[in-house]
Amino acid sequence: MYSFIEDVCQKAGDIPEHVGYGVGDIKHCKVGDCIITLGPDCEAAAARIVCEMKEDASYDLRRSLDEIGTARANRKADVGLFIHSAKTAPNGLKRLARYGNDAIVVWDSDDEGTDAYLSAGLMVCKALAVRNATANDEIAADIDLLEKAIREIERQSSFLEEIKTSSSTIKNGADKILNRVETMRGAFIKQIEALDTQASLLRKLVQ
Repeated sequence: MYSFIEDVCQKAGDIPEHVGYGVGDIKHCKVGDCIITLGPDCEAAAARIVCEMKEDASYDLRRSLDEIGTARANRKADVGLFIHSAKTAPNGLKRLARYGNDAIVVWDSDDEGTDAYLSAGLMVCKALAVRNATANDEIAADIDLLEKAIREIERQSSFLEEIKTSSSTIKNGADKILNRVETMRGAFIKQIEALDTQASLLRKLVQ
């Protein structure tokens, strides 16, 4: 999981660091496996995103949010990303969802199809960091567009998961269902691209 994050971050000019073995700001606390520091070309340069990775069936949604909140405090991060292994994620958990300044993703190391969710989760966190760093009246409209893109990613990811489940159990009309999955996957990717576009607009406004 860290290798995937490292690859995505380096391509985007951001700086990942595996810190899970070291204590953070909270005494004796090692919560927070990875810190991503946004690169100098980003609108929110030096902002920090903390990632917590879990393959532990005891983590329900409430405990996951509590843990990522602790991770943000422990690693002095602005935004948090909690990544569940698909092997142990609680039933009914959305593949991608945002809760305030935190995002939760379900990722399967054996299924490349879930890489899009993790990439989108990282992009959502980066967009949240940009929003937090540039929250002022001059760019309110652009921040609103960022929020809409984030909400659309959440919506499309939930639809994709529902349709994927249906396609695995329904034999009749399977081709139609799978075609719909691909259409919606395209819409999903477009929303990720929309976040990139809005980030570029913000960069021009804050320079």
